[in-house]
Amino acid sequence: MTSAVLTVKEFAAYIGVSPTTGWRVLGTYRVPHVRPAHPGGAIRVLKTDADAYLAARRVTSAADARKLTDGRRR
Repeated sequence: MTSAVLTVKEFAAYIGVSPTTGWRVLGTYRVPHVRPAHPGGAIRVLKTDADAYLAARRVTSAADARKLTDGRRR
């Protein structure tokens, strides 16, 4: 996976989640992605956008962890 552009499956593997969860993350627009203009085209994610998503979810304290869950219990 050395490409600067990732498929949804590659994106999911890169951030360490299942492809289904990868689709969920993209479906909530938490990560910018490219939808081709033609029907049936595959969605792509820039690797830099995937890196920014991971950096934003970095936890350095318990307070950070609480912010990421938005008050939800798991």
